[in-house]
Amino acid sequence: MNRARAFLSRPPHCEPPLRGQHTPAASPCRTVIRTVRRSPHDGRSAATIGRATEPDAGAHRFAERALRLVLEVLDHRRTPNQLRAVLDQAVIDTLRSVSATPVPSRSLGAALLGPVRIQRINDSNIEVFGTYTRGPRVFALAGRLSPDGRGGGWRVSSLQVG
Repeated sequence: MNRARAFLSRPPHCEPPLRGQHTPAASPCRTVIRTVRRSPHDGRSAATIGRATEPDAGAHRFAERALRLVLEVLDHRRTPNQLRAVLDQAVIDTLRSVSATPVPSRSLGAALLGPVRIQRINDSNIEVFGTYTRGPRVFALAGRLSPDGRGGGWRVSSLQVG
């Protein structure tokens, strides 16, 4: 005899009882006959016309460095003012208020940055997304890189820390 069955009980009846003895007959399934499409579209997605240009390796290195610095601010190992060269002022202000708020997940340990991906949105903006871990838990980060007006560099113009 299986020991697992000895501990299981029958599930409760969740449906109301049938009224009368007559049960409705199941209706037979309709067979669908495929018809010829009347449009030239055959249902498959259209082929992409051209590939978007891949972001350069410098943008990827900047994104990793910026997110690592953000995690250091959240862990109170760095002050938000030290990120003025990397983040927009609105992002710094938000980061300052978030780092001042007590968060229960900080008790899990230091934040370790995981894989970071970037994707070009248009000619001037790049989307950044990645993960970080605290103890056994995995959290997400996302943001946007915009061109720095001073000479071809990047700045984090928006940031979401989950």
